[in-house]
Amino acid sequence: MKARLQALLFGTVRRQLILGVALVHAVMMALFVWDLTTRQESMLLDRQTEQATALARAIATSSAGWLAARDYQGLREIVLAQSHYPELLYAMILDARGQVLAHTDPSRLNQYLLDLPKTGEAGQAGGPLILSHDADLVDVLGPVLLADRQIGWARVGVGQRITGQRLAAITRDGMLYALAAILFGALLAGIMGLRLTRRLHAIQAVTDAVQAGDAGRRVHASGIDEAAQLGQAFDQMLDTLAERERALRDRESHLRTLLQTLPDLVWLKDVDGVYLSCNARFERFFGAPEAAIVGKTDHDFVTADLADFFREHDRKAMAAGGPSVNEEWITFADDGHRELLETVKTPMRDGDGRVIGVLGIGRDITARKAAETELARHREHLEELVASRTAELARAKEAAEAASRAKSVFLANMSHELRTPLNAILGFAQLMARDARIPEDQRGNLAIVDKSGQHLLALINDVLDISRIEAGRASAHPDIVDLPELLATLVEVVDPRARAKGLELRLELAPELPRHIETDPGKLRQILLNLLINAVKYTERGEVALTAARMPVAPGEARAVLRFEVRDTGVGIAAAELDRIFQAFYQTDAGIRGGEGTGLGLTICREFTHLLGGALAVESEPGQGSTFRLTLPAREAAPPPAWDARVQATPAADVAARRILVAEDHPDNRELVRQMLERAGYQVRLAADGRAAVELFKAWMPELVLMDMRMPVLDGYQATRAIRALPGGDKPPILALTASAFEDDRPAILAAGCDDVIRKPIEIDHLLARLASLLNGGGQTAPATEMASAPAPVTTEPPLSLAGLPAATITDLRREAERLDPEAARAITRELRASHPAVADGIDALIDGFDFERLLKLCDEAGHD
Repeated sequence: MKARLQALLFGTVRRQLILGVALVHAVMMALFVWDLTTRQESMLLDRQTEQATALARAIATSSAGWLAARDYQGLREIVLAQSHYPELLYAMILDARGQVLAHTDPSRLNQYLLDLPKTGEAGQAGGPLILSHDADLVDVLGPVLLADRQIGWARVGVGQRITGQRLAAITRDGMLYALAAILFGALLAGIMGLRLTRRLHAIQAVTDAVQAGDAGRRVHASGIDEAAQLGQAFDQMLDTLAERERALRDRESHLRTLLQTLPDLVWLKDVDGVYLSCNARFERFFGAPEAAIVGKTDHDFVTADLADFFREHDRKAMAAGGPSVNEEWITFADDGHRELLETVKTPMRDGDGRVIGVLGIGRDITARKAAETELARHREHLEELVASRTAELARAKEAAEAASRAKSVFLANMSHELRTPLNAILGFAQLMARDARIPEDQRGNLAIVDKSGQHLLALINDVLDISRIEAGRASAHPDIVDLPELLATLVEVVDPRARAKGLELRLELAPELPRHIETDPGKLRQILLNLLINAVKYTERGEVALTAARMPVAPGEARAVLRFEVRDTGVGIAAAELDRIFQAFYQTDAGIRGGEGTGLGLTICREFTHLLGGALAVESEPGQGSTFRLTLPAREAAPPPAWDARVQATPAADVAARRILVAEDHPDNRELVRQMLERAGYQVRLAADGRAAVELFKAWMPELVLMDMRMPVLDGYQATRAIRALPGGDKPPILALTASAFEDDRPAILAAGCDDVIRKPIEIDHLLARLASLLNGGGQTAPATEMASAPAPVTTEPPLSLAGLPAATITDLRREAERLDPEAARAITRELRASHPAVADGIDALIDGFDFERLLKLCDEAGHD
């Protein structure tokens, strides 16, 4: 019975659809009728309550005067006037004690009601009070007020008979509508179900045909509804399955072909060792076709020992759960030849991960093993060769390192040996220039000697820069640079040379160029100054331009990428020379004809560029000029605080009483320093080596020691340490004299006990300034003592000091002194002469003597003070 009922109700999709739609409609309409009836009932009840409340309020209002006058007849008329209300069950007026004074039912007169609230409790602010609110009765009690004083009650009862009739009619109509909707929905579901099942029957028929072997049968459904789309999708599925079946057959054929043509032995076994498949190469091993091998085991083809060996490795592979590799010698049954196989056995698993067999692949490694044996023999021989060559390379490396050390020692010695005679040349030239007995026409010759010596010193510095770069000892020292000011100063430095040749020198700055950047100012200055000087040197007519711009970078990037270009209209550079101009000591044909320079300038520029993280490139054509392009990353920076150039300079104490010990092994330099100091008024004692200096210190107790760092017997380091160890040896300042140009030597010199370092060639004013500063406690400005010629008496003048000059002027002077540019420095003194004539004369005197080192020291002292 249950099965029949299920078949009747749920046997087909159409029946299920009709039943489902009918049930859904029934439930939905039932809920709708229930909700509608409930809402209507609530709405009608609320309306009856509002009417009852309004009626109670009206009676209470109209009866207030009659109740106060005790006019019972008037009260009864008011009550009887409400009888026309169709739902009214009763209306009454009561006094404050609850006695019925008027009632629609006269029999209730003079009765008392006991369910009244206390006076003042009826509603908020004297409003009506609902005593009953249900489907049978709405009972409302309203206070009767006179002059805000309650004097009685008005009570109204309203029935719900008409409301119930309306609700019953609404319920009946809703049920009729629901039944109609259910019937209509079932009919529509039946029609749609018939349409749907017709397509499904067609799909079922095609399914049966395909199962029977008619793979070309299709539904061919037309239309755009879901059933038609299902039929079309079913046809597409059948087409796809047919295509995949063809592809699978093709792939199986390809796989079979691949398996058969593999040079390796390939076979499949089940978990019991029974062969499932194999390739042609394996057939040769057993000497039987695949059909004769499938279904059998190893024991059917090989000896028991070999079969057990194969089976053991099958079990190892299945137990390990991964590939198992072993080597084995086998003999082929077809022709009897032997091969060494590398056999890899891998367990095969089904979809549930269970092991169902073993895949075996055997590869012939006979030739490979022979090659490995031969390779091992060669490797042993190669190791012997490598050991021999390694020993040779180690010896070559030691020789190269020794050569590098010898080069460094050679450069250090050459620096010392070259600077030592230069010290005498430049020093005596300065002394002679200060000698009043020298004729005026010979002073120009002395200036040439001094300038040539300075040029030779610059060449030596270039060679040492290259040495420092090659040794990896060059480093950048970032500082804050006012970029537009630096570039303008460079142009001012080179402009006199350009004007002398009739060239126009232009500076072009892009608007977006940052004002202050953080980079190494000295190296950037040296790069651009060298490029500008080269451009002027090799340009005979036209112009030279220096441009600076900022290249685009990512938003928010703090580092700026700057591009500097130096363009000229000069002789240009041949294409064959463009790749070689940055090589050390290389000079173009034009440079050789010019006869100046060492060929190191561009090499130093390139290395300094790399040190700053930038790139230097050149574009040029012969006769069309050249463009050198410097691309440089630099971080934008805030401007540095302005210098306070004010300084308090006090002259040194009486120098005639000051004792200075000079330790110097070179006779010329010893004589030079003696004359410098004695003409300045100091007492001087001389020592030719370090030991003599220590003995003389103990006997004479000088107030300051000038210590050459390279001397016989005891060098300057040993002598300094020995003096510092003597009683009282810790008090006098020791000023080191060195011909070494390497800044790396300074920490060792200071560590030995020296207070400061003076590098040779010695500049007279700088030496005297440092002596006065150390003798006066290290913080005072040197007296500008003018040396007179012997036997003229020594005279002194007020010391030259830059104290009181504007900070910007001191910065400009320092910049030009660093560039060794006399023309630019004189331009500053011309502007300074109006306000500081004496200082301008003193600076001009330093410029005349090419004494930029002294000028730099004065700038530093003014800036520090």
